[in-house]
Amino acid sequence: MTREQFDQLVREIEKRYEGRPEALAQQAARWAWVGYGWFLGTAGVVLTVGSVFLLLGIRAGLDGVVFIIIGGLILVFGGVGVIRNLWIRLPAPKGREVSATEAPVLHQRLQELRRQLNSLPFHKVLIVSEYNAAVVQSPRWGVLGWWRNYLILGLPLMETLSEKEFCAVIAHEFAHLSRSHGRFTHWVYRLRRVWDQVFQKLQAPQEGEISMRILRMKFIRWFWPRFNAHAFALSRANEYEADALAASVTSIASMRSALVRLDVNGRHVEKTFWRELWVLSASQPQPPECVFAKLCDSVRALAGTSDAERWESEALRQLTTNADTHPCLSERLRALLPQNSPATLALSYSAQSSTSGAEVLLGSALEGIRREVEAEWKKEVQATWQDRHAKATVLQHHLSVLDTAPSSPDADALWDKAMMKLELEGLASSEPLVREVLKLQPRHSNACLMMGRILLDRGDAEGVSWAEKSMEAEEEFVPHACQVLLVHFRATGQGERLRATEARLDQHEAAVRASHVERNSVSATDDFIAHGLSSGEWTELQQTLTRIPELATARLGRKSLLHFPTQRLFVLEVTAKKRWYQFLNSELDEVLVRRVSKEIQLPGRLLVFSPKGSFRGIARKLARLPDCEVYRAARNAPPH
Repeated sequence: MTREQFDQLVREIEKRYEGRPEALAQQAARWAWVGYGWFLGTAGVVLTVGSVFLLLGIRAGLDGVVFIIIGGLILVFGGVGVIRNLWIRLPAPKGREVSATEAPVLHQRLQELRRQLNSLPFHKVLIVSEYNAAVVQSPRWGVLGWWRNYLILGLPLMETLSEKEFCAVIAHEFAHLSRSHGRFTHWVYRLRRVWDQVFQKLQAPQEGEISMRILRMKFIRWFWPRFNAHAFALSRANEYEADALAASVTSIASMRSALVRLDVNGRHVEKTFWRELWVLSASQPQPPECVFAKLCDSVRALAGTSDAERWESEALRQLTTNADTHPCLSERLRALLPQNSPATLALSYSAQSSTSGAEVLLGSALEGIRREVEAEWKKEVQATWQDRHAKATVLQHHLSVLDTAPSSPDADALWDKAMMKLELEGLASSEPLVREVLKLQPRHSNACLMMGRILLDRGDAEGVSWAEKSMEAEEEFVPHACQVLLVHFRATGQGERLRATEARLDQHEAAVRASHVERNSVSATDDFIAHGLSSGEWTELQQTLTRIPELATARLGRKSLLHFPTQRLFVLEVTAKKRWYQFLNSELDEVLVRRVSKEIQLPGRLLVFSPKGSFRGIARKLARLPDCEVYRAARNAPPH
């Protein structure tokens, strides 16, 4: 199922069950039982077949030893295969655990919210370095469950929200595990998360398994998109319900403010703070000190700036897509505040409260927790930071050499210099050099795409045309350019262009799959065209063939490709020199084919063959092409 087909299916499901969450939950449950039925059926087939052979062996007495052995092997290896497929372990989340003794106010507030929402308890509360908060459930028995519940609290988030805002965020997470609301929905959500990995695993061939792969693949391609679509729609509906529940136990104002601040601050942290911090790796061999204090200061200084206006505008224009089960900010605010107009929703971001949620909820433990979280962050990024610094040192040296060298209008040299600037100083610093490249070579695909990224990153819609130019110049740039455009169209609320870009990406991916099939086989039913080598490529080929003394003749052509015709698949027919007593010796041809395949380098894929067996038809077609003969040895030259 393509991305467009999946999106259409999700839209149909949401429309069909609009206002009927119970009916949607029941339908999702039916699909879940279909999946469980298949898993149990797979195990049942292995058990039944193995048992039949064992019973036949037992009834046959001494003559049935073979049946007993076969039945035992089926039960052992088939059973192991079934268990291995179903036994998937999701790693438990990592973080700095905070206990009730260390942070009594936090745990007291968690207990109050848990009672109010009738929620399941958390086995651990972890403080992490991400700007986020989440519920994570890790299964101990694969698809069979036995879940452990973790509450993940991002320290930067705690330090940049007020206590009321942060408690609203926590209440939203508790609502996902509420016994009275949404518990079944969250079961479907976590089942989807586990099955996603299980089905990815099942689609890969595995050594030593006893299975019917073709039937298995047919079931997965039929079942998984349909269950996934229902689970997806149900999970999205649950986000609205969790927002409403959180607002009911805190306040609508706190929930609204938390949603806006979480989205706007998160964009600033990702697109400004972390980018600028990692640029420092070019000049500093170690990560800086007090990173999270600087992050909080950066967020606190955001209110009233042009960046805040841009991030809020972008957040409110962003569309909901099927890249995530979370609805976009504007839809969550409209569901929470249905009486408010879009203009009212936009007046939401304000300066942060002087007292943060971390200060209230963690109290005196905050300083120690901050030090430990930052120390763990440094440990995680240390290797990457040092690698980037070492690479930057080399790039800085190369850049200084290029700066002192005489300038020349060389697009490739300028592009290399632009990439060094990008690595050392960030995206915007490479813009002047990229523009120079485009002056010299307007259809330079890499430069077109980079210019598109630079402009769109600062909100300039002109970047769209540059990204499209990169695709026009080279087909292989379609995936990269489409991803850049998808992010932009989603962020700016351009639904029609977003769907058109998704469709283009689907078409390209389908063409790539078809192209792989097309270029992996050659037969006499294919069409062939002239080789189309340039004079330089033809001369180089001639020189290489002349150095192979056992070669008698060589004919060259290309398979006519339907998909990506600019790519080239060459077919080279070779015949070996033979003495009169070697006419029936095919080993000489096989040796020649192997040697030529190893030594010839052409600008594309190459199939070398001798005109025998199934290749005779290809040889006959090749012989009809004009100028196909690229080599013929001198008549009296002896074989090697």
